[in-house]
Amino acid sequence: LLVLIPLLSASLAQAESEYGIGDPSVYLAVSGLFAWDVGEWDSGNNENGGATFRAGVRVGAPLAFELQGDYTNLKAWRKVNRWDMTLNFRVYPTQLELLKGFVPDFVQPYVVAGAGVMGGDPAGDKYQLSGAFRLGLGSDFYVTEQMAVSLGYEWVTGTSFWSDAEALNLTLGVQYNF
Repeated sequence: LLVLIPLLSASLAQAESEYGIGDPSVYLAVSGLFAWDVGEWDSGNNENGGATFRAGVRVGAPLAFELQGDYTNLKAWRKVNRWDMTLNFRVYPTQLELLKGFVPDFVQPYVVAGAGVMGGDPAGDKYQLSGAFRLGLGSDFYVTEQMAVSLGYEWVTGTSFWSDAEALNLTLGVQYNF
């Protein structure tokens, strides 16, 4: 991590690509979500869909901060709807000066990590709220300088009451950079 800080700051000052970066920019994204309950891979009935919404600030070529919210209905999680919201740190490694040129600028792979809250109303119980964590990777594929198609794969888990709510999420959506 200490090695990345100087690389990130150097890259922030030398951003040249026009795809979603440059001056600090705001972006909004919406994605469909397909989730698997981690503990039930072989049962075939513990997958479900949902939606993901993200709002963020790209502060330079390799770095973004965002607020991400997911709404998921996984039958394995006490047959209830569940939501989470995390504040994420997103790094685009191929936008670092050290790695520039290995991948075209319109393809921007990323790594994401975040922490936040998870909540829901389990069947027969009162509303429950606890912590949540997110780790993932994916890529933004820019079709114009402001519009990207995003594909991501994330691990999301809760704490406390929701500690058994652990899932792998596959997301596919669009992102617009203002």
